[in-house]
Amino acid sequence: MPTFSFELSWPGSPIPQGRPRFSRFGHAFDPKAREKRLARSVLKLQWTQSPTSEPLRVSIKFSMPIPKSTSKKKRAQLIGNPHVIKPDIDNLAKFALDVLNGIVYTDDACVFDLKVVKEYAEKPHTSIIISNVA
Repeated sequence: MPTFSFELSWPGSPIPQGRPRFSRFGHAFDPKAREKRLARSVLKLQWTQSPTSEPLRVSIKFSMPIPKSTSKKKRAQLIGNPHVIKPDIDNLAKFALDVLNGIVYTDDACVFDLKVVKEYAEKPHTSIIISNVA
């Protein structure tokens, strides 16, 4: 089996996975379904292979936006530093892994090694590196 490493990304502020909501009739729905569809459409253009079921390593980097009210001096200091406020990193990772499901891999159980980083950046985006086991 040949080794591969592939980088995927989508622009915009990283989105956390929301809790399921319920209609007044008792039906559950995903409040982030629209955002997932948009992210999937971007990823489908980048990932041209069929979904795999082999073990994968996934590294996700969430580049979070700097608040607009931040001064220029403080803004320059924040770039590249850890983002330790909400949204939580596990909710961000869950959203990203759900977006990859069915495009990159058949089920997110294929991911055996996961590294996630959340830091400030001038241009917010999500970048993902996917590689298989050699």
